[in-house]
Amino acid sequence: MKPHIAIVLATLSILSLRGAETNDVGTPPPVPGFSVSYMDRSVDPRKDFYHFADGAWLTNNPVPPDKSRWASFSELAERNWYLIHQILNDAAADTKSPAKAPRREVGDFFASAMDTNRIEKLGFGPIAGDLKRIDGVKTTKDLFALLADFHRRGIGGLFDSGIGPDDKNSTIYAYFLEQGGLTLPDRDYYLSTNFTEIREKYLAHVAKMFTLLGEDSAQASSNAATVVDLETQLAKASRTRVELRDPDKNYNKFDTAEFIAKDPATPWTVYFTDSGIAAGSAAAKKDLMPLTYHIVGQPEFFKTLSQLLQERPIGDWKVYLRWKLLHGSAPCHRPERACRRPALGARREVRLDVRGAWSAVEPARECVVRRARHRARN
Repeated sequence: MKPHIAIVLATLSILSLRGAETNDVGTPPPVPGFSVSYMDRSVDPRKDFYHFADGAWLTNNPVPPDKSRWASFSELAERNWYLIHQILNDAAADTKSPAKAPRREVGDFFASAMDTNRIEKLGFGPIAGDLKRIDGVKTTKDLFALLADFHRRGIGGLFDSGIGPDDKNSTIYAYFLEQGGLTLPDRDYYLSTNFTEIREKYLAHVAKMFTLLGEDSAQASSNAATVVDLETQLAKASRTRVELRDPDKNYNKFDTAEFIAKDPATPWTVYFTDSGIAAGSAAAKKDLMPLTYHIVGQPEFFKTLSQLLQERPIGDWKVYLRWKLLHGSAPCHRPERACRRPALGARREVRLDVRGAWSAVEPARECVVRRARHRARN
């Protein structure tokens, strides 16, 4: 990948756009910095030094309605986002640079990601091919081959995988398999009575999204129930956030060939191969990364997953994959101006309940992030 494209992809992945509907960068945010005016000298520093040092700032800077938190680093981020947005707008408006010039390529990429009229016109057309591929799944091997492709493209499902420094040998990189597959933030949202109302809204949200895809109400409700049930089973097999804090218990080193051999019901060889990985020696296998060992964060999760793959019909997993595809790509198929429209309206309701805040431009950021990740992987 060209260096300048890689840079803009990284930039776009952290960009939360302002005024995305018109690409108007708006009023420049103030330059953040320390000021004695932030202090509240009416507070006795011996009793409450925090409010003595920062009380005036806290009073004058309430959390914005579209944020769940606000701090001085948030101000810095706002300033950076404004400057980056300005740079990208200028690049998108530049029609004089040569077609292959870095500035022109960056500008064209940004403009295509923000062409909301075309995105709206396309609707769910861009995922029609993937939906057809899901319909063609007949076996768990087909399922894992498709899942490998989805994971490479940033579409989640069933579990998480990735590459990072080996926690016990930081001089090399290791391959990791971790619990995952949930749409709500963690297992408690599926199992705790504290989140009963959110679960009900989530179920309604999933059904509504299926109806937008063209299913009738009865089929959409049935499919939504299947999705939530499968995710609940995955949640039951998942560790709690407290359990995930233990670095030793979440580091389980496996010989990859043995891992595959001990779980013949799960087509790991298909998944690894389609992910560009060859278990064991890969001397005779071109273009595949050799993998002699990998780290499994939560072995009991994958034991349960293997059982579920054997117990549940392939049709249930196809419904689940359709949901993960639909959920992950929804912001790219409805523009950010359409928070009032169905696809984002449903997402908005759930996010308001889960996060406590909703940004009207968040879908634009998500769309750009997903497009950036796709371009980065290809």
